[in-house]
Amino acid sequence: MRRDELGELTLAEIMPRRWPSERAAVPVSSSLLPPPLPLLSSLLSSKQQSTRPPRRLLLVAVTVTLMMCVPTTPGVQGQALTSLQSSFSDNLISDYPYHSYDCSEDKYPMNDLWTKSIELVVVVVVVVIVVVVLVVVVVVVVEVVVVVVEVVVLVLIVIVVATVVVVVVVAVTVAVVVIVVAIVVVVVVV
Repeated sequence: MRRDELGELTLAEIMPRRWPSERAAVPVSSSLLPPPLPLLSSLLSSKQQSTRPPRRLLLVAVTVTLMMCVPTTPGVQGQALTSLQSSFSDNLISDYPYHSYDCSEDKYPMNDLWTKSIELVVVVVVVVIVVVVLVVVVVVVVEVVVVVVEVVVLVLIVIVVATVVVVVVVAVTVAVVVIVVAIVVVVVVV
């Protein structure tokens, strides 16, 4: 604690210190405040009026809503209402495209891809099965043809051998007969 020249405590050390928030609020008289500016008050009033929707806009919205709810009647008025309703429906569908979703393959390319993949796999499997069957059939036919050719060749060989044997036997028989006849004739004549 500091002391003055006479050794006494200073006034700042005697009085307790207070924070600004602890100080008492001084009441301010409304007469001391400046009067509001006319430009500021006009701006505030125009802003408050602009935040409220105009009555004409509300009237137009209600009229359009009632026209949408009225059923169509024949004639020009009915055609106008029908065109208005159709345009409103088209705009609604264009704004919210989930109303027009369908499950066709054109709308979903992923499903189309899966379908084409399955079709390709089925086609490949069918082609492989057909090729295997054709190969088996060709192998069996070739084996059958080879066996038939072998049998035919064997039969031809047998026929040729038999023919040669018969010819040889006939020739030998004829020769023996001729020789025997000649011998008999010679013996009888002599």
